[in-house]
Amino acid sequence: MAVSWRREGDSITSERESEVSWQRYWRTPGWCLVALACLLDLHSALARDEARAGANEPLEHLTLVAPSHPGGGWDSTAQAMKQVLEAAGIVRSVQIEHIPGHGGLIGLSNFVSSRRADGRSLLIGGMLMVGAAVSKHAVSALNDLTPIAQLTSDADVVVVPASSPDRNLDDLLAAMRSNPQAIHWVGGSVGGSDHPTMWQLARAAGVAPELMQYESFPSASEVATQLAGGRFSVGIDGYRELERFIRAGKLRGLAVVSRQPIEGVNIPTFRQLGIVGTSISNWFGAFAPAAVSDNDKARLEAAIQQMVQSPRWRAALQPYHLRSAYLGAADFSQLVAEERTRISKSEALTGVAPNPGALLNPLRSRLGWLLALAAGFVALLVALCCQKLAARRREASLGRALLELSQQVERRTREALQRSQDAAAVRVGMYTQIEREFARWGLTCAERSVAHLMLKGLRLKDIAGARNTSDRTVRQQAQAIYRKAGLDGRTDLAAYFLESVLGAPELDPVANVASAVIAVRPPLPAAAARVSAGLAVVRTASRQHTFRGATLRQPAVVRLTAV
Repeated sequence: MAVSWRREGDSITSERESEVSWQRYWRTPGWCLVALACLLDLHSALARDEARAGANEPLEHLTLVAPSHPGGGWDSTAQAMKQVLEAAGIVRSVQIEHIPGHGGLIGLSNFVSSRRADGRSLLIGGMLMVGAAVSKHAVSALNDLTPIAQLTSDADVVVVPASSPDRNLDDLLAAMRSNPQAIHWVGGSVGGSDHPTMWQLARAAGVAPELMQYESFPSASEVATQLAGGRFSVGIDGYRELERFIRAGKLRGLAVVSRQPIEGVNIPTFRQLGIVGTSISNWFGAFAPAAVSDNDKARLEAAIQQMVQSPRWRAALQPYHLRSAYLGAADFSQLVAEERTRISKSEALTGVAPNPGALLNPLRSRLGWLLALAAGFVALLVALCCQKLAARRREASLGRALLELSQQVERRTREALQRSQDAAAVRVGMYTQIEREFARWGLTCAERSVAHLMLKGLRLKDIAGARNTSDRTVRQQAQAIYRKAGLDGRTDLAAYFLESVLGAPELDPVANVASAVIAVRPPLPAAAARVSAGLAVVRTASRQHTFRGATLRQPAVVRLTAV
């Protein structure tokens, strides 16, 4: 019994010890770390599976931003991408947006500022854009891009204007040896693929590259336009950018800066011409906005990879004379960093050994602007002086005209006043003489009023209405007037004063018919017999006068003289 008890006790003791050991294990933090690691591995695996599943699904929409005009290398790459992405079902809808200007810097700035963290947009840029950003101190905009993949490359071509005497590259090298400073080069930004090509040709001709006069433009269209206009002797840029000028006969291609010839283009390469050296290709790539999520970045990388692996990709690039040059996101990011470093060194090297002509060009341009500004200022002063003199002449002419007008107005005012005074004097004189004649006849006040109204031409009925009397009274007053005046009727009364006013020229040629002031002078007492005789003549003439025109009564002898 004792042994059995010991065995049971030992088993109980061992169970208690194992329980205590497990409790001690769970109290230690080691198991927590192991569990957390397992959970993280499980989460990463699920995220990768989700990313792969999302990457295999087609994108609904994708916007390709080409920071150039339609027709360039960036636009051609975007057009080929749109064609393949939609045809292969990788993206359902692709839209191309053009934002040209300053070698792609305007489009770069717009893309960075307006599409941050946008996983449905790609910027199609290249070496020229990187060179322009370094040259214009806009490197910060490049830091806001996420490189996705290098897509294509374009071979540079050395061209001259159609009127150039250089028919081939040997003629150009001979001209460089004879007078290198007389050749004016034009191309892309310093540090790009164009500037090193010029240095390579200078070494091939045995000429110091520092003697070359090179002027850069941020846009390839500007390079082609300036070169076709005859401003420069030689130009270097991508074939895709200069193709339409070469086909139009405005430019002549001398050599392709590539080991392999361009398909369908009859221009020899550097390798065929025996020029050995490193050729820098003009590459084009796709960039996503900054702060794009890992999931969106993976979807974009997968879509680009499916596109370049499609058999449609190379066929889509052939019409644009572009070559497929795919690099993944990691390799493309390293390439962009190396290009920025190389271009910065090229800028510093160019600053150490400056071109005298390139230094003088800004001074000449500024001097030209100053001269143009001075000429414009002088022309403005001359125009102002001429305008002031013309204004003074017009002012003097207007002053003279105003003086003459005022004199005429004053003269006519005096004449009108004089006529008004003369007319008033005539009216006063005639009224006075008529009143004297009425007084001589011995007319009453009522008869004088009736006589005045009859002289004004009123009928007896109207006179009666005006005086508020009867017609009979007015006729009696009129008969009294005729009787006292010794006249036969109303006609003799009017003729008595009218003929005195008009005068009798046939009786007295000296009489002035145009006298302004006339009056009836009463006859002197000593000449009473002559006045009676004159009145008799008037009565006789009045009896002889008829309005039917049988005879014309002679005017009265009695004259009206001026007062």
